[in-house]
Amino acid sequence: MEVKTYTVATERSGSWWAFSVPEIPGAHGQAKRLDQVRDEARDVISMMLDAPEDSFDLELSVKLDPRMEHALDEAKIARDQFETYQRIAQEKLRVAAEQFKDVAGLSVRDIGSLLNVSFQRISQILSDKRKAP
Repeated sequence: MEVKTYTVATERSGSWWAFSVPEIPGAHGQAKRLDQVRDEARDVISMMLDAPEDSFDLELSVKLDPRMEHALDEAKIARDQFETYQRIAQEKLRVAAEQFKDVAGLSVRDIGSLLNVSFQRISQILSDKRKAP
């Protein structure tokens, strides 16, 4: 059985987050913080439909000022780029650590010093490589 998903349209109203559920006329509420909107909306929907709170899903739709929307989009793009570069950096760190260990025979402390990483992290990186299939 497919679970119904309700949209919770949310926007800032003074110092509160006001929300409504377009699929349910009269389903409105507010929360002090954005992270509380889901719980409040779930309570309202459950009460209005006389249904258990776990019998439906929610999709939060937050309306922001266009300038804030742009800032949010830019932050998400930057975070995605950061995560990509972080994965690349970790892989290059692993390759370098393996080469320093296998080719040059350096200790984990020396490898850590060269790569500006703790020797514990180097041990972990080298240990993770040995565990891989």
